[in-house]
Amino acid sequence: MPTYIYKHPDLDEYVEVIQRMNDEHIYYDEEGLQWKRVLTAPQVNAERIGTINPFDTQKAAEITGRRKGTIGDLWDTSKELSEKRKDKLGHEDSIKRQYFDDYQKKNKVKHFYDKPTKIEKNGFSIDFSSSNKRGGN
Repeated sequence: MPTYIYKHPDLDEYVEVIQRMNDEHIYYDEEGLQWKRVLTAPQVNAERIGTINPFDTQKAAEITGRRKGTIGDLWDTSKELSEKRKDKLGHEDSIKRQYFDDYQKKNKVKHFYDKPTKIEKNGFSIDFSSSNKRGGN
């Protein structure tokens, strides 16, 4: 959905409001004051992945919930946000770790994706990483 900009009638303050294209483009603040719409050049997809704060899970859920696409698109977005958190923190994604810990407490087993990708025992090793899988006939 497009983002519309409104300016306070007396002050030099602006607010961005997400509205449908067919909505009436009027904005009232909490005190009932009507703000003036600022006309801008149209933009394509104002809510790209880069604009989502990876640590604000509530806002990310709101934005991705309004998008059209497949469940795979949602998973891709979730993975990208997780990678951003991991890069910024310099270690494992804390939100993902919390999810895995909660899953294990609730279900008494580790989540499928929280299990080790390689097991070594008695001189043998099994590698479960996706880069080592072969396509079968």
